[in-house]
Amino acid sequence: MWDWNNQINYGAKFTAEYMSGHMLSWQAVPGCEHVMVTKCNLPVEIFDIFEEYSIRVKADNGSRVSFSQSISFAPLLNSVVGPPPVIVTAKSSIIEIFIADPEEGNAKRIWDPLDYFYIVEYWTKNCEQKRQLSSKVPNITLYDLEPKTQYCLRAKVCNTRCSRNEYFSPDYCLLTTDRAPGEIPYPTNLQMTGINTNFTVTWDYDNRSADNITFTVQYILGHDRVYTNAKKLQKWRTIEACRNLTETECNFCWVREIFMGIYYLRVTAIKKGVEPSYSKVLEFTPDKHTRLGAPSAVVVRSRDGLLDIQITEPRNHENKSMTEFLSGPYKYYIVFWKEGSSVNKSEITEQTKWAITDLEPWTSYCMKVQAVDVYNKKGLFSSVQCVKTTDNGYPSVWKILLYLGISAVSSFVVIMVSILFFYYLYKMIRYTFFPSSKLPTSIEECFMDHSKRKQFLILQTKAEQCCETVSITVAESEEKTDTSKDKAEPISTQANRDSGNYSSEG
Repeated sequence: MWDWNNQINYGAKFTAEYMSGHMLSWQAVPGCEHVMVTKCNLPVEIFDIFEEYSIRVKADNGSRVSFSQSISFAPLLNSVVGPPPVIVTAKSSIIEIFIADPEEGNAKRIWDPLDYFYIVEYWTKNCEQKRQLSSKVPNITLYDLEPKTQYCLRAKVCNTRCSRNEYFSPDYCLLTTDRAPGEIPYPTNLQMTGINTNFTVTWDYDNRSADNITFTVQYILGHDRVYTNAKKLQKWRTIEACRNLTETECNFCWVREIFMGIYYLRVTAIKKGVEPSYSKVLEFTPDKHTRLGAPSAVVVRSRDGLLDIQITEPRNHENKSMTEFLSGPYKYYIVFWKEGSSVNKSEITEQTKWAITDLEPWTSYCMKVQAVDVYNKKGLFSSVQCVKTTDNGYPSVWKILLYLGISAVSSFVVIMVSILFFYYLYKMIRYTFFPSSKLPTSIEECFMDHSKRKQFLILQTKAEQCCETVSITVAESEEKTDTSKDKAEPISTQANRDSGNYSSEG
């Protein structure tokens, strides 16, 4: 589009020309040669969408040729999406809208439908205030509208750089109707929760209309919902675990296709002989809707004042590691505290084997473990376990004092026993070999005189052979006698000595 003073230069014809960096000369834009209007559509087929071009307009009135100043043009950056075709249908208090691809049928595309963003503005005929609804898919449904009311709407398509320059479609106006006889309401308030690969979808339904009604949960791949058109039926598939239910919830396991993909869910209310009704579509992304479960096993053992922890990563219903579904490896957030205390401590590790140190000995500690994936998605905590620590290998002061006391007492007892033993041994040796009592003088004389000692020993030997040993005990007189009588006369040794010689005759 360009400006031109038609009064001064009446009858001029215009030609749009383009040139890129590798072109040697300007080229005329097909369809924009010798036109008499001041605007022209540039066909995308002649351009490389990633190339940058210069565009100018040539004016020729037959006698004079002039050129406009050239401008830069990059198809991918400067193009905007044109007004899309729209198909609209009304059903009681619902309006279904399908926004067709603006580039459908073009030989060359600028944008991928996955980059599209669809916007619908709608309002009632009597109210100019517009409400807006946006979607990533071309199928948009307006729910909860007033019956017997005329609504108008328009739609536009944005690319990834959505601006206000995109073109809206023409306005479409249509009248809603009352609910048809026997028409059943649609399920509302769909919600999705999940742990690992186990999911639960719930919905609400008017109990007054729930007689003889069953529910079926269906899904469609995001790709199929985006790449669709008015002539192509959407490939809704049934989740077998959620077929013909009478409850308003369903539990199912998701191991299909791509866990990281985008899906859409809806709940269908079915009653025999009546047209089914469909809930609002819920976008379902398994890796976003699920929550990482708790570690499948946490084993805690006490050792030398430490707590050794063995962690097993979260696993799904098929006992497969969740690292196959949610990006790993995982970090593990360990929270521990003294039993009965409200003060928590924590440690983070990427190892499945970990030891908590610097703990008080003989103290009960409680702990729980949480897995965290690479995108910082936090899982559930494991159940709380309480374990009592053991001795840390460093004896306490009271133990040291006790050990010293026992050692001192033991040493004292050993020393005393040793002293008593050697004392009694000494006494026994002294009594045996060095008695304190002396022998009678007559016997000592024999031992002192060598010749007599020898004779005594010979006689003692013969006496032992021929005689019996007789022990003689001398009793003291109980009454004291006079001093003169106390002194006994000496007995002659020669006269009283038994010769020890006996005759064998007679």
